[in-house]
Amino acid sequence: MTPIESQVLSKVTAVLANLGLEWAIKTSDGEIHGNLKIESQKAKPKKREAIYGYGVLKKHLEAQGISSIAINTHKVISAGGMDAEVVRRSICSYGSQHWGNGTYKTAITADRKGVEVTRFDKQTAKFMKEDPLAELLSGLEAPQEPKKSFIDALRLPPNFRQSR
Repeated sequence: MTPIESQVLSKVTAVLANLGLEWAIKTSDGEIHGNLKIESQKAKPKKREAIYGYGVLKKHLEAQGISSIAINTHKVISAGGMDAEVVRRSICSYGSQHWGNGTYKTAITADRKGVEVTRFDKQTAKFMKEDPLAELLSGLEAPQEPKKSFIDALRLPPNFRQSR
């Protein structure tokens, strides 16, 4: 701590002590001054702990032939003793990075020992994102009700009976 910082700290501590307040000051050196106790804060982990070692999933996917999946084909990738959900996430990461978002579909097999991957071309992927019925119905016009005037809206229907 510099001499100026220590002078300011001594003045501030004197004022706070005279006011009778509970306080704590942590200096840049890490020293804590004051009568208020501070519990040490645990640093948040920047990254969650990996389930499998670095590169293990990528090597597994490459060994299963993920790079050889052609457009408009389907393949089942074995989980190989790993958690099928973790393998599916890794396949999704690979697919988005190498093929593009939305150009593949993944699903975990029923026995949870593999992941099904279906790869599409960009045109098919675009068609799958759109609503196919919307394109068919876009040329049709919706039936419109005839416009009513204000007076017509106030008239009672012919079969309306008032009670006495």
